[in-house]
Amino acid sequence: MKHNSPQKIVIATMMGTAIEYFDNYIYAMAAVLVFNHQFFSSTDPLSNQLASLLKKGGYIVFEAFSKQHLAYRTENPKVGGPDKLELLFSIEELKQYFHDFEFLFLEETEVELSEGLFHNGKGKVIRFVAKKQ
Repeated sequence: MKHNSPQKIVIATMMGTAIEYFDNYIYAMAAVLVFNHQFFSSTDPLSNQLASLLKKGGYIVFEAFSKQHLAYRTENPKVGGPDKLELLFSIEELKQYFHDFEFLFLEETEVELSEGLFHNGKGKVIRFVAKKQ
């Protein structure tokens, strides 16, 4: 086959389309937020834009510092996390934001963090796994 033969172009196009389809399928089926306090505010209605990207039946896996974490951070700044209440979450807010999801797992729990230089000590997080209805 020539360098830019029609066969190579068709094969490359089909491969690119297959990869795009796979990416779209994966992102529509599951979404995970990591370091979400750096990008979203708990008082910002755009915070759940992620939820709008998921298809019905898709999942969100979520962990964020809870509003109660602020007391832990005040006691031990080395635990890290946001120092502003509006960057923290409550279970009530999350239920509101993700009202069209079925919560399969939802907890607010104390954790012992040991994650490099900036997250050491006890903290409070909210975790959930939810399925879009």
